Amino acid sequence: MRVGELETLTYDNTFIYCELEKTRKGYAKVIRQIPISPMLKKVLHLIDLEQAKATNRYTIRDALKRIFRDRHIHELRYSFITRAKECGCNPELVMKWVGHEFDADVKTSRVDRGYTTYSQEYILQEINKIEYKL
Repeated sequence: MRVGELETLTYDNTFIYCELEKTRKGYAKVIRQIPISPMLKKVLHLIDLEQAKATNRYTIRDALKRIFRDRHIHELRYSFITRAKECGCNPELVMKWVGHEFDADVKTSRVDRGYTTYSQEYILQEINKIEYKL
């Protein structure tokens, strides 16, 4: 999820929900449903999500900069997308999970993607592919 979406985060044991950041820019309110991957489940108990929701986006950025001086916080999204593709996840679902409307690598039209509604069972099957050794 984007740092700007963090304050709207809610979650259960299976999904993280957040309001699309573009809502603040005048777009219609859209709630994204992001499945929790096996890799995130391994570290989720270490993260205080309620505290994270209340944290300023610049505090998060600055903390990551202290640890990874030459990296940008947005690169965490790139890493997730790369790992999901490497693990064989459906590219359309990966695109939806990260909140993208268009990805040049996905070979279907916008119309096709707009008329596709994946079942929760399929979504969870795909997210469970994201399992690898660190």
